[in-house]
Amino acid sequence: MSSSQLHSLGITAASLDLTEDYLPREAIDDDLLDQTDPLAAVSRLETRFYLGNMLLRDGDVNGMTHALEIRVPLLDQRLLDLTFPLPQEIRLPQHRANKYLLRQAFPELLRPALLGQSKRGFTLPIRKWMLGPLRDMCEAGLATTKSLGLLEPAGVDATWNAFLREPQGPGWSRAFALSVLGLYLGQTRATA
Repeated sequence: MSSSQLHSLGITAASLDLTEDYLPREAIDDDLLDQTDPLAAVSRLETRFYLGNMLLRDGDVNGMTHALEIRVPLLDQRLLDLTFPLPQEIRLPQHRANKYLLRQAFPELLRPALLGQSKRGFTLPIRKWMLGPLRDMCEAGLATTKSLGLLEPAGVDATWNAFLREPQGPGWSRAFALSVLGLYLGQTRATA
């Protein structure tokens, strides 16, 4: 959520003991925030917070749920030590993304069709479900979220209405998070 969206829910950076940019204080580290190389700074921040706190955790939980041992070969320490110091001109020449270095490093190991593919992710049709079979459940969760007094009800409504106006936009995840929060708090009776 943007700062203004969080503010509409009654959440401020100060109330969470975060910096003005909603970052944990430990994120403000000269090693992490290299002003001369913005790509390196973003890479370090994403590795430290998003990768470590979300992606690896989710992969591990989902792998264990299905009795799969998940390997993350591109996170080998030797590979990270080799690639992190590379300047952005080498990592993203001419602002090329889509795993440019990986594609250049091993072209003989990858089929031509793979080298030309664009990046794509795996997504569940959650937004479609939110408009269909999960709508009543989502709205019940939002009602609980609003009733607990933890967040500003008008901000919760604004988040849901923004999703309804533009279901293909990024707002679905915000509305879903608020719905799940209400469902969780309602089932656990964990009301602060």
